[in-house]
Amino acid sequence: MKDQLAAKLEATTAPPLAQKDAQKEMLQADEKKTEEEKKAAEAKKAEEEKKTAEAKNSEEEKKTAEAKKSEEEKKTAEAKKSEEEKKMAEAKKAEEEKKAAEAKKAEEEKKAAEAKKAEEEKKAAEEEKKAEEEKKAAEAKMSAEEKEAADEAARKKAEQEFEAARVRAEQQEKAMREAQAASQAAAEQQQKAAAEAEAARRAEAQ
Repeated sequence: MKDQLAAKLEATTAPPLAQKDAQKEMLQADEKKTEEEKKAAEAKKAEEEKKTAEAKNSEEEKKTAEAKKSEEEKKTAEAKKSEEEKKMAEAKKAEEEKKAAEAKKAEEEKKAAEAKKAEEEKKAAEEEKKAEEEKKAAEAKMSAEEKEAADEAARKKAEQEFEAARVRAEQQEKAMREAQAASQAAAEQQQKAAAEAEAARRAEAQ
């Protein structure tokens, strides 16, 4: 600033030729200053534009990274969901196959049991028919007296079996009554012992 004032002062007080040189130098100094200010402004503008561009790029990169991360998380979640659904479907299929196999096995076992039962009933019917035919054949061969003797023997045998069954029933009933009496006596004895123990406890407490 002082140099500019001095230059202006020199330009106004110096002789015409020197004054002209001084004015030229002053103009050159102004031009140089203007050029430097222009360069500084351009440099500042360029720096600001650079910072703006960097900030914009950083923001875009941030958004791109977030979008990429979001997309990856979405894909991961979808893949996880798909895997879980696949596992659930496989488990459901396995359960249904297991139930179907169990139902098939049960049906086969039922059919086998029914077939076995039918076979046994058929065999029993055939044996009964055969026995009846043998009985009729034997009866046909018998004389009237032999038949009467056989009927008497069968009647006596039936009576003996009935008597034996009656005796067994009486014995079972007697054994049952004795067991009930013993059980009742044991219960009464247990109640008596408990009452005595309670009385003894109360006596000790007093």
